[in-house]
Amino acid sequence: MRQPGHGWWSITPTPVLMWLFEKPDWQSRKVWDEIESRLPSWYLPGRIHDWMLSQAMGWLGPGRVDSDRALGVWTLGRLGARGNELEAVLAATADESPGVRVVAIRAMRAAHVPFEFVMPVARRVLDEQERSGEERRWLFELLLGYVKELPPSDVDYLRGAALRIVKAESGDEGAAAAGLLGRLQPLPEAMIDELISLLEGDKAADNVRWYSVEEALGRCGPRAARAVPILIKRLGSGPTWNYITVIQALGRMGTPAAAAASVLGKLASSTQLPPDECIHAEAARLAVLGKQPSLLDAYLSMLDDPDAGVRKGALYAMGHLGDGDLGPARARVELVLSDPDAEVRSVALFILSWMGRDAEPSLPAIEGVRRSDPIEGVREAAKAAEDEIGRAVYMAR
Repeated sequence: MRQPGHGWWSITPTPVLMWLFEKPDWQSRKVWDEIESRLPSWYLPGRIHDWMLSQAMGWLGPGRVDSDRALGVWTLGRLGARGNELEAVLAATADESPGVRVVAIRAMRAAHVPFEFVMPVARRVLDEQERSGEERRWLFELLLGYVKELPPSDVDYLRGAALRIVKAESGDEGAAAAGLLGRLQPLPEAMIDELISLLEGDKAADNVRWYSVEEALGRCGPRAARAVPILIKRLGSGPTWNYITVIQALGRMGTPAAAAASVLGKLASSTQLPPDECIHAEAARLAVLGKQPSLLDAYLSMLDDPDAGVRKGALYAMGHLGDGDLGPARARVELVLSDPDAEVRSVALFILSWMGRDAEPSLPAIEGVRRSDPIEGVREAAKAAEDEIGRAVYMAR
């Protein structure tokens, strides 16, 4: 596998990273994105890797300010903390600073820590009253990567905790809780009823939490078909940018949501909506009418469309399903790497990179694109996909 080149960060990354933490809004998403862009890739020569780990551990020493500790913890996570470094990250989840605790949870996610270390942290964060909403939010994001490994007792515990927070908290925390709840399938019928009740009335008109509730109901499939009338109603009210979530929820329900076929057909042919939303609506229409076995199959069928815009839109639409749902599409998406349209090839590479380690079998094909594609932008997209998939595979071992 290709080894990423060594940039300026291999010499002295500390001053620039510390400068970022001196900003008054150092916890903001913008600053963290900048930090992420300046950290090295998943691969580092042993000497530099050890130097970076040593620097990071030093930032966790006695007397260090919050921003130092946060930087140290995040760097450990980004470099795949194990052993003593992993112990430091786990210890930071109980730091006196809520901001550092949030970073520690995010670092666990970045490091793909072994599952055995996840649930003890999860139970503390969810059971201790003084924990912040941001901590719980990022914990739910962390847990999404371990859904397949959860034993039944932990699934039951997390379902109860997530539903409690969905009902009580708005904004990103409630949305993240609903996002996890939708992955803990099959949900008990009583929980499906509670989620449906949350969508009824004016209280659900414009709140990011409810969009994740719609997604969670969609993941319940035909078992949540009693929500179809409410979902159809929500297609006629509220901001149109929320339509995609509702459309996909209906499409996931399949033929039990056939009552939505008419409104989905109108949306698919609308000239008032962006083209990508029309593609979502057409795929959902095919799924609810039984013309395609599933919503994913409907998107995949569009990859044969003669219009490059439709092919590209279908790939983008698949991305809305979530990385955990795309594995079955890997082989078909890999074939798109030979599409005659450069933009379509680039989007296919993005979708493969989002699959993470599930896309490992596609690495030889991606390497071929990086070496021989005639378009520089596509070659760069292949390089980025190799890095992302390679890092996910590396961290999982």
